[in-house]
Amino acid sequence: MNTPASHEKALAQLRALNRLAEVISSTPDVEKMLQTILLEALNLTDAGEGAILSLSEEELRPMHTLFKSADSRNGALNSAFSDMIGGWILKHQTHLLVDRFAEDSRFQHARGWFPNIQAVLAVPMKVQNRITGIIILTKKIPFATDELELLAIVAAQCGQLLENAKHFAQVYQENLSLRKAVERQYDFQGIIGGSPGMVRVFDLLERIIPGEARVLIRGESGTGKELIAKIIHYNGPRKQKPFIAVDCGALPENLLESEFFGHVKGAFTGAISDKKGLFETAHQGTLFLDEIANTTPNFQARLLRAIQEGEIKPVGAAAARKVDVRIIAATGTRLPERVAAGEFREDLYYRLNVIAVDLPPLRERREDIPLLADHFLKKFTEKNQKSCRGFDAAAMRLLESHDWPGNIRELENVVERAVALAGPGEQFLSPALLPEALARSGGALADALRQNSGKLPETVELLERRMIAEALNAHAGNRTTTAEALGITRQTLIAKIKKYRLE
Repeated sequence: MNTPASHEKALAQLRALNRLAEVISSTPDVEKMLQTILLEALNLTDAGEGAILSLSEEELRPMHTLFKSADSRNGALNSAFSDMIGGWILKHQTHLLVDRFAEDSRFQHARGWFPNIQAVLAVPMKVQNRITGIIILTKKIPFATDELELLAIVAAQCGQLLENAKHFAQVYQENLSLRKAVERQYDFQGIIGGSPGMVRVFDLLERIIPGEARVLIRGESGTGKELIAKIIHYNGPRKQKPFIAVDCGALPENLLESEFFGHVKGAFTGAISDKKGLFETAHQGTLFLDEIANTTPNFQARLLRAIQEGEIKPVGAAAARKVDVRIIAATGTRLPERVAAGEFREDLYYRLNVIAVDLPPLRERREDIPLLADHFLKKFTEKNQKSCRGFDAAAMRLLESHDWPGNIRELENVVERAVALAGPGEQFLSPALLPEALARSGGALADALRQNSGKLPETVELLERRMIAEALNAHAGNRTTTAEALGITRQTLIAKIKKYRLE
């Protein structure tokens, strides 16, 4: 027979279930979820004490246990008792309902251990028939059958959501660890170099990192422009937000606008869905535009508007969208010359060049070569599980005398090759492990300086031929980028290639 009291109890149970559903579906916090589940389970059943065991997927053992007492004057549920009940549930893969614990033959061996335990109700939480948690409750009087049914509903509601929350917490911690590792990798204090040119770079970085000003990084290929951009980002106020890098020269003209500004569904053939562009992807973070000189005037106009107005308009969209990004651009080209030639917009150049960071080529910071070589040696020795400790004197002289047209990237490549070729017990790397061209050019230059003492034209030609050959090799034969790296015109380079028979 239904009574007002039973109606009130049913209503209270429904409210508790509703509160439980609202909380566990709105928070990814595992601790808060467990607390809510246990509190509502205690309220639904009028239980005095309870515990939740959250289980590890790899091992059937508690990885987290939460205890709670309904009466603050009583002690929380004994952990040894919870472990025992949890072990029974794991073994039998079903719920447990005990009216009088001291008289239950299933726990005859433990009667004297827990004299204060009366009635017990325990229900497993399952995900795909795998137990991921267990709810354990106790009270002074037996649990009713409907209380078992209610707790079973709670367990069914909570199992998958609790598992999702665990997974979220794990992914969050992994992402946090990864972000911290990235920040350590690009720690400002970790930049290698003590030459005057790099000291000037360090001084400038200390001043620009905390701000929001746009930065133009200038330097030859291989000088570390993207590394500097990452250092600015990961040490600055936007380090918790995305760092998006794009090589402007690697994107075909017909894809530039879609890649940078996005597009809406149906904007062109193949646009089957909306797509965010790089500006939106980097929102509140940093957008690094590498090789900015390799863009067309038409695209430069749209880029200028995005920077000036702080908004972009996806291809095919009717309205513009606000974006907030810090722009860092980089170039290995002399942009003022491109501006003078009408190949780069002057207004965009001034927008990008708020603060310029000039990275010196490696040939102008030779005192840093031993430091960099040692850094790369340690890196690749560990990676290849070798026992290399350093370079012998002859090898180091070759490294220091080389002009490094490919800069730090080329040095890294040379050291990696030397470590890979080193024998199992070889501790000090010799010239024999360096590329033949490097060893040969270093020896040829030294011989020329000795043998042609007083014969300046021959020595200059020998040095010029060597520099051009190495630059061509470093830039994979690309005459345009080689000429830019050498500081000469393309036509001059072609003439010298013919003169020295370097085709």
